[in-house]
Amino acid sequence: MHIVSKIEISTNNLFHKQLSQLFLIQFLSKIIKQITQLYQMEQEEDKKKLLEQSLFGQCRFIGEFTQIHQLGEGTFGKVYKAQDKKNNEIVAVKQVKIHDEREGFPVTSVREIKLLSELQNHPNIVQFKEVVVGQNQNSIFLIFEYCQMDIANLIFRMDQEREYFSESEIKCIILQLLNGVQHMHKQYQMHRDIKLSNVLINDKGVVKIADFGLAREYNKPNKPYTPKVVTLWYRSPELLLEMEQYTTSIDIWSVGCVLAELLNKGQPIFPGDTEMKQFQLICELIGYPTRYEWNEYYSQVKKEVRKELEKFSGFKTNNLQKQLKCSENCLKLLQKMLAWDPKKRISAEKAMSHPYFSENPKPTLPGQIKILERLNYYAKKNQEAQERKK
Repeated sequence: MHIVSKIEISTNNLFHKQLSQLFLIQFLSKIIKQITQLYQMEQEEDKKKLLEQSLFGQCRFIGEFTQIHQLGEGTFGKVYKAQDKKNNEIVAVKQVKIHDEREGFPVTSVREIKLLSELQNHPNIVQFKEVVVGQNQNSIFLIFEYCQMDIANLIFRMDQEREYFSESEIKCIILQLLNGVQHMHKQYQMHRDIKLSNVLINDKGVVKIADFGLAREYNKPNKPYTPKVVTLWYRSPELLLEMEQYTTSIDIWSVGCVLAELLNKGQPIFPGDTEMKQFQLICELIGYPTRYEWNEYYSQVKKEVRKELEKFSGFKTNNLQKQLKCSENCLKLLQKMLAWDPKKRISAEKAMSHPYFSENPKPTLPGQIKILERLNYYAKKNQEAQERKK
């Protein structure tokens, strides 16, 4: 039984949302306590009784899945390809990494379960299926639909074979990514870590947004959030300058970085190694912001930081078109995504109807992406690389 299927979340009522969040956290806490109880019991009869009477009994065991191979490892746990013995379905199994037993179930995983439960059944968001448990109280697994690869890894493998996406295929990928982002934002959610390695693709050419460990609800315009989110290369200026009040527009900046990266043959456009270097690279490519573009935010920057930033004021020119050799419409879309002022960034919904996507070359259909013929080959290469790491 899928435990989250019992949790109904109203997206229109903030009180209901908060109540649902509290309920889910309490629900998972009970499960963790019952897992601990279960493994402390010596008598099989006692274990069976607890399983039958508790919420924990709704969770399946990891033994009901056959592990095939490791897909990858992130900050929050390892991910495996596996087969469900019940129906032979191929799935992705994410082992939740519990860094400290005293801390219990990681809040990032609670957040991921909760948010994904609200985003179910969207074609461009990875489907969360259920929570399963392992052989001890620290073995918790999240089951997701299986996708062959993330796009960052796919580009790496394609580059080795001197292959790459056409612009039609890039448009297809970005439109699907925007469709997923649009759905998230309509549900008042920020992903906060959009990058190519968190964008999956399956053998049908369908793109899926994954890894919601850093995602948050956005329901109070002036609520402070941590600025230390989003991988550095995809981080918007307001996050680089550690502003605690930001909006869903941070995801749009990240999507703009992804689009530019795809147009740049898979090379990131802002590959900085510090916040200040990142800011410099942004200024070099899109020009230093005028007071008009960023007046409201400039005053919030610390005086000493402002002095450092002014060193880049000599970069006046937008060099995006020169760097990417893109069309006028493409440039206009990127400028709207990578606007200095978060309020002036285009929404995901408006971006999807931008003239760039209707001009030639037209976006290809997902199932017509040429590389799909070799996707399983590249996935196999990825598997071999993972096995060599062991």
